[in-house]
Amino acid sequence: MYDQVIAHIKDHVVTGADTQLLLAVDHDFGGLTLSSKWNQRPIAAASCTSEHLVSLLGQCKGDGHKGYLATELLRHYGLFNATDDLLDTYKRSGSTPRVVTMGQALAAKAGIHWSTTSHISDDVDLYGTGWRQSLQHGAGRAGDRGAEREHGQQDGTAEVRGRRAAECAGGAGGG
Repeated sequence: MYDQVIAHIKDHVVTGADTQLLLAVDHDFGGLTLSSKWNQRPIAAASCTSEHLVSLLGQCKGDGHKGYLATELLRHYGLFNATDDLLDTYKRSGSTPRVVTMGQALAAKAGIHWSTTSHISDDVDLYGTGWRQSLQHGAGRAGDRGAEREHGQQDGTAEVRGRRAAECAGGAGGG
């Protein structure tokens, strides 16, 4: 769905002389480490995401979902021969922990290690299209800068620091 929405918006951006599309993620994850014995085959064997499997598992009712998970669902994620302990972990945990646990199991099979599964405070990429491309093809108005202002590394914390400093200076006790 995301790809279809973005394609629709990009079609509009291409035809709009004063239109620009900017895409950014709100955070990054980090700490990916590939061992010397990393193996891409388990990842290649996966035919869907853990999120999709968890949504399918959530549709299962009754006591048979543990067997359904073991025999039907996990094979689509490249996880064969799951132990009873692992199946019990999937059964007990909520949807987000299930997704993380399945991801960790697949990563372990592939020799992929993560130093964190949390958000990190790293730079995130900003992708844009539109206004700048119009300028490159001569369709922009003189003086338009559009995406040219949005390239390179931008310190997103400077504005926040400035706002906090202003709040502290104007707040009770002067900060």
